[in-house]
Formats: sequence, C-alpha cells, structure tokens
Amino acid sequence: MSRTQLRTLLVTPSLGARFLIMSAYLYYRRHSPLLTDGEYDILSEGVAARWNRLDPIVQWQLSSRLEIVSTGSHIKVTRAAERGAIAWHTATKGRSPHGYDVAQDDWVYDDARAVYWSAAEP
Repeated sequence: MSRTQLRTLLVTPSLGARFLIMSAYLYYRRHSPLLTDGEYDILSEGVAARWNRLDPIVQWQLSSRLEIVSTGSHIKVTRAAERGAIAWHTATKGRSPHGYDVAQDDWVYDDARAVYWSAAEP
C-alpha cells in the first residue's frame, strides 16, 4: 500500500483504525500480513494522532493510543473485522490467509458492547 493510500485512509480516522485492526489480525493471528512494518507504523501513528476522533468501540478495540504505536498484538478483533480482513486478504492475494481453515475458538462475548472479540495474538 502506498503512503498516499495510507494517508487517504487516515482522512477518516475510523477507516484507518479499522484497517489497523484488520492488519493486526492478519499479522499476529494469521501470519500473513498485507502491510509492511513501515506501512503499519505509518498507519498506527496516524490513528494514534487522531485518537479523539475515533468511535468509543474502536478505542476499546485498540486499548490506547500509546499501545498501538508499539504493538498490535493486544488489539481486540471482532468477528466483523475478521471477515473484513479475510475479504481484504483474498482480494489482494487471491487466496485466504495461512491457517484460516483452523477454527478460532477463543472468542469472548462482551455483553456491554454486544460483540464477540479475540486478541490479535492468541
């Protein structure tokens, strides 16, 4: 992804954050990243700089602006984000990511937010 494309994602902070969440899932959970480390850094720093413009549920998924610039392993991935990551990966690479056929059984239901989530890294 080019720097211009990354900056375009950050025009809408929630969109940039959602790509950050999907990227963390693909990197930590599926070991099949679509972004380079440098691209991930640009995206995470851009999202952190726009933290106050993010939806509360997205802030909850990311934990804190300080944590996302150091690692994405703690990021909470919803089932919707997982499906988005798989679709993005398939559209980009022409196949599902490595290990996607392995069931992910550590989903947690969060009653307050009414979402299932799992850490980016098991």
